[in-house]
Amino acid sequence: MWHLLFHCARKQVVRSVQPMVAFRLVSSVPLKAKCTSCGYKLQNSDPGKPGYTKYSFEENVREKPQIRNHSIPQEKEQAILEEFRSMMGNLPVKSSEPSANKADKSPMCLRCYDAVHHNVYNPEEHVTISVEDAMSEIPSNAKIVHVISALDFPLGATSKVLQNRDPSKIYYVITKMDLFFNRDHYINSEGTQYFAQVLQRLVGADPSKVRCVTARNRWGVRDLYSWLPQGNLYFIGETNSGKSRLIESLCRYHEYVKREEIQSTPGVSNWPGFTRDFMKYILHKRDTTLIDTVGFAPPQEGIFKYMLSEHIPALPTLKKPPTQEPKDHRLQSLSVKTAKYYSGDRVFSIGGYFYLRPPSDCALRIFPGMSGKQFNQHSIEKAIHTSLNRDRAVASNFSVNKLAVQHLERHVIPIFYGAVDLVFRDIGFLTIAPTGIPKIRELFELWIPKGIDVIVREPIFKYIYPRTMPKDPNAPRLSKYRKVPEDKLIYTKIFPVDEHRTRAELLEEFDSNGSIREHFESAKSQDSYRNPGWVQPEL
Repeated sequence: MWHLLFHCARKQVVRSVQPMVAFRLVSSVPLKAKCTSCGYKLQNSDPGKPGYTKYSFEENVREKPQIRNHSIPQEKEQAILEEFRSMMGNLPVKSSEPSANKADKSPMCLRCYDAVHHNVYNPEEHVTISVEDAMSEIPSNAKIVHVISALDFPLGATSKVLQNRDPSKIYYVITKMDLFFNRDHYINSEGTQYFAQVLQRLVGADPSKVRCVTARNRWGVRDLYSWLPQGNLYFIGETNSGKSRLIESLCRYHEYVKREEIQSTPGVSNWPGFTRDFMKYILHKRDTTLIDTVGFAPPQEGIFKYMLSEHIPALPTLKKPPTQEPKDHRLQSLSVKTAKYYSGDRVFSIGGYFYLRPPSDCALRIFPGMSGKQFNQHSIEKAIHTSLNRDRAVASNFSVNKLAVQHLERHVIPIFYGAVDLVFRDIGFLTIAPTGIPKIRELFELWIPKGIDVIVREPIFKYIYPRTMPKDPNAPRLSKYRKVPEDKLIYTKIFPVDEHRTRAELLEEFDSNGSIREHFESAKSQDSYRNPGWVQPEL
């Protein structure tokens, strides 16, 4: 009992002498300091210009923040501590030196501070650039690390990186693999060779220079650290591809292996256009400099032109990511209440990013590889009216603003067999599979806002996950993972069409002689269907 009373009294005394309220005065930063998040030179003279901060500037001296204790005078606090230390033995010794705030070691401009800590997004301050402008700032003989997100693969890749450059100096890193796997040893398994094979075909990449990582969990970072060459490495990629987080993981691993403290690491954010100047991180003991560059974006900002700011942080994430376990990437019924079969007019959407109109008498199963709420509308006209006149009951359905539905464009998806992925740049993918007796009467239609890039691919699950092996011992032996076929396309672009054309006219235009439908009806599986009518997208 006495021990319990002594412990409680001691704990209460220690708590009472700790400061309850503290105020940090604005401290100073070096005169030529840069924002540790976006790389822009800091200035405190013009709030309307980039790099504005409320820090004061000194030549070489950085003042420590001053702490004012309002709970108890310092002299009285010291006297109480000395008295109880003599009565009860050792008490924790409180340092008289105030510790510097983290912000003083990593100064940020006001724009980045608001984005990181307050989720404030101003499109005018988060300016994106084209891939041509991004590459023009990099020396022609530089070593380049092209960072590509797995979520909307391969739309994050571009052949423009190779223009007038030595292909042997370009390395490809596929990030965010934790969106497809739940264990680190899978991310560079035989199944992930799919990414190297596709990049070789679509953009001419060297398949031996492709690696997969997850910077968030640091899966594969150790192997990547050893695999990357020494020297100056320029990390390029689209906005939100994961460049800054990847560099941060490499710096942290370098600190662990080489016991060398890195002065700073990149700021990480889901906002587009966060990095706006070169940021260099020197690994002295490896003789390497990691250079974070400005992320590039499609013309007219792509989806970010239409996004509601509160939904932007959710873009590169999935509520329930698939895994290599079959039950975790199985197609599922729609989560919205609807008739089993589509009428031919009804449209389906997630977040308002797109409106998919399946053919009449078509039932649909899906796997949503994107964030957003699923909903149906009776027709595309009804969907437009609902989006423009949002009331409280339906406002939560939309992740985009009203401008998106005002710029909808009609497209058709070429005839496919089984399931396919619809891949949306910077958004994610949607796996769709019509059910029932396969027969082509109409084409799938897709309405998307102007400037949003969409392609169709054979399901990525088919290639990166091991296939189900036949139980019959006499069946032909198959490889555990499928390889990307060389004799047919597994990616295609979608085709814009006039919004006044009838569905019968569109089908007749796409398959005028009926040869595609004839081949479709004779095919026994997706492997035997050769995807006629598919056209390779230009990246």
